[in-house]
Amino acid sequence: MSFPLQTEILLVGAGPIGIELAVALRRSGYEYVHIESGVIASTIAWYAPGTPIFSSPDRIALAGIPFQTYPHSKSTREDYLNYLRGVVLSEQLEIHQGRRLVGAHRDEHGFVCQVAEARTSVGGPAFRSIDDGLEGESVSISCRRIILAIGDMHHPRQLNVEGESRPNVSHFMPDIHELFGKRVVIVGAKNSAAEAVVRLARINRHLTVVHRGPGFEPARVKPWLLPEIRSLIADGRVDFYPHTDVKEIADKTLLLRNQANREETSIPYDRLLLLTGYDQDPSLFQRLGLKLDGPNLQPQLHPQSMESSVPGIYVAGTATAGSQRGGVKVFIENCHAHVTKILAHLSGAAPTNAIVADRDEMHREL
Repeated sequence: MSFPLQTEILLVGAGPIGIELAVALRRSGYEYVHIESGVIASTIAWYAPGTPIFSSPDRIALAGIPFQTYPHSKSTREDYLNYLRGVVLSEQLEIHQGRRLVGAHRDEHGFVCQVAEARTSVGGPAFRSIDDGLEGESVSISCRRIILAIGDMHHPRQLNVEGESRPNVSHFMPDIHELFGKRVVIVGAKNSAAEAVVRLARINRHLTVVHRGPGFEPARVKPWLLPEIRSLIADGRVDFYPHTDVKEIADKTLLLRNQANREETSIPYDRLLLLTGYDQDPSLFQRLGLKLDGPNLQPQLHPQSMESSVPGIYVAGTATAGSQRGGVKVFIENCHAHVTKILAHLSGAAPTNAIVADRDEMHREL
């Protein structure tokens, strides 16, 4: 590998907050090595082409570098990837892509980290596990501190029903052109499903939505999507099955069961999109010895420094939330403060009190 095998800080992950941390570390004169298992912003990279970014451009701009769209509207996946590439180039950041942290242990100087070459990002359609897709032997990098900005959308949530692994079933939204003229069924009713409904209803005559709950709710869906979705359902352009479970996935048909009357219905489909959310892979946290809390396996972090239960290891960005079940509360736009806190603590300006396990307190502060 071409990067140094000894450094002050090992920065892991090159999503938006990882990039913002790299800018802050470089501007502050810290020696660091930055690695990314896939490509930069790999989670955003596996979004379908043309996907709108919900947050306004000014709220997801990094390190004081303006991000503007024309006209002044929501940006797309392509806009934001282009912006992030521009930040990396203009700030002359060196990011070692295709490098994955697979473990670390302490020594008298800090940590010895095992870094391996990887063929896939952590998360996305090709990701299976932290040990999958590795190439060659790992190398050891010595560092005093580790910063983990590894995101939280790693594994799709499974329905755990027969037929879920069929080739015409996906937990990821493809390019909408692949679905043109197809009979598409969407399972889910949060933002990713809502966005898919709005986009696909414009190009397809046969669209069905199935949800185990009541459907699209204001607390779970961005407000500008709700009126159009409700109109599509009311006009009969989208068939909607609320309070309905998927019981079996056959080759071209789905077996559904209504929760109230237990009535079963079989409906046809060409492509099935299971847009039911994503969970974080906690394997790296567990290998490094971080304490995790609750059903979402959130890492215990000090709210003022973002330092974990393992002194010298910090967590930033959406990775701080664990798996965001029960509603997404941590976004790019409310993670910028993590960068400021970590840099302050590195410089000795932040307090070093006991670990606080109550994640809700930290999120209220943000």
